[in-house]
Formats: sequence, structure tokens, C-alpha cells
Amino acid sequence: MSAPPSPTSPRRTLSRRRWRGTWSTGSAFLLPLKEVVLSPQVHPVNRGFNSIVEAAVHGTRYLWNRDPELRRLIDHHRSVVLRCGGPRELEALGLLDGFLGIPKGPAEEKGPA
Repeated sequence: MSAPPSPTSPRRTLSRRRWRGTWSTGSAFLLPLKEVVLSPQVHPVNRGFNSIVEAAVHGTRYLWNRDPELRRLIDHHRSVVLRCGGPRELEALGLLDGFLGIPKGPAEEKGPA
């Protein structure tokens, strides 16, 4: 088994923690020793982007079994993207629909309002 990544390795995080722990039988027991806030900025939530990610996850599962509940979830996330997404999210929605073989609806053919 390989060693865990260094807790001080460079990452894009808002905080950095130092850990002390032990490894046994593939499990890690970690205790934080110190935590430092690197950036006090609050990042806004992008509902359109988050819905694209969720729709893509549901879409990969939908391709496997064509479950109507997954299709309903994809349609729900599509409606969120159409309301809250910007040009990037709308482009990603078009790519996802093409990958899944889902035709565009009337609201999508008009484009963003």
C-alpha cells in the first residue's frame, strides 16, 4: 500500500490542515493538529454548473439502464440549467444531450432569455 499524500502538498484549498495518524489494515486514523485559513473569501454557488455535474452523473447511469427516474432527474437538472446557467452551462447541456441522444425541447431551441 502506498503512503498517503503529504498534508503540506500544494493544493487549491481554502484551508490547510496538518494531520497525525496511523495506518493499519488499509484504514487511516487521523487527528487534525493544526488548521490555518488561507483565504477568507466566500465563493458563490453556481447552480447551473452544479446541475450540469449532477445531470452528467445521472446521464452516465441512464445510459446503462434507461431508468425513467434517472430521466426525470436529468430533466429536472436541465430545467435548473435553463434558468440559472450561463453560456458555458448551456453549451455543456447541449453536449450532454447529444451524448445521451436526448432531443432538444422548445425552450432550449430559443436559447437563453
